[in-house]
Amino acid sequence: KIGSDFQIPRYWPQLIGMDFGWGDHPTAALKGAWNRDADRLILFEEYKRRESTDIVAIHAASIRALGGDQIPVAWPFDGKMGNKQDGTEVAQMYRDAGLYMLEDHATFEAGGFGVEPSIQRCFERMKTGRLVIMEHLTMTFDEIRIYHRKEGKVQAVRDDLISAMRYLEMMLRHAEVVTNRYDEDNEQENSYASDNDRSRTTGY
Repeated sequence: KIGSDFQIPRYWPQLIGMDFGWGDHPTAALKGAWNRDADRLILFEEYKRRESTDIVAIHAASIRALGGDQIPVAWPFDGKMGNKQDGTEVAQMYRDAGLYMLEDHATFEAGGFGVEPSIQRCFERMKTGRLVIMEHLTMTFDEIRIYHRKEGKVQAVRDDLISAMRYLEMMLRHAEVVTNRYDEDNEQENSYASDNDRSRTTGY
């Protein structure tokens, strides 16, 4: 579902999903907020950049600008791989660069982290209106438009933000409220309730 832009209520827990870049594979991140009453995930900020040397400091600074120093960051299993210089795990490199990386890589509640189940979970949320993508996330929509299967198998081409989305959804249970990133005077504490669990403030 495509959503109109609005200010995220400060009491909605937030999480960032991140996909690490390798070579021609860009580093990507998506920031989401969770309306727990409706179990609705709102994606509202995106980052995607390719660096020939995949400089951690550049990506970390950009993701910190999304709030990644205070908002938990979900990351994939390949973050446990060591870099070629000193063997430090990739996730630890980003942790050292100031990001609030979750302690372990993304998994489902019951364990495991398969691609197909995570795609189906995101698709089910989309079908039921429980995954809303803000209309200004043009890079995310570009990836969704070309996402496809060939002979039944998902083609992992330009799917960096989609991968970040999968990790975010998979680890949504770890989202946290970060009140100091919003102007409290502009938000109403009791703006949730409506007959269908949507926020009266946002409609989501």
